[in-house]
Amino acid sequence: MSHTYSSNRVHVIFSTKERRRCISQEMQPRIWGYMAGIARNHGFEAIKIGGVEDHVHVLLLLPPTIPLSKAVQLLKGARRNTRTKQKPKAIVSPGKRDTARSA
Repeated sequence: MSHTYSSNRVHVIFSTKERRRCISQEMQPRIWGYMAGIARNHGFEAIKIGGVEDHVHVLLLLPPTIPLSKAVQLLKGARRNTRTKQKPKAIVSPGKRDTARSA
């Protein structure tokens, strides 16, 4: 019986919304560590994570059972959740006044 071996390494790059410079250098180590933990908890590995204020680079090692789209979805959600937990802001809808709510 033959055996198969799979080694899926993928370099993923994604940017912040509208390329806003919202990933400060002070927050980067914390975000990278959080994203690595999310990967580990979901059964894949983030071999290397880095980036700058407006985009993120991630080298992933994916098992054949996890689709790339799912891995990216999990990591992007992790980044977004870390940012909102870090510093809640009031959100005001464009064109409306006095409708602020806490994020």
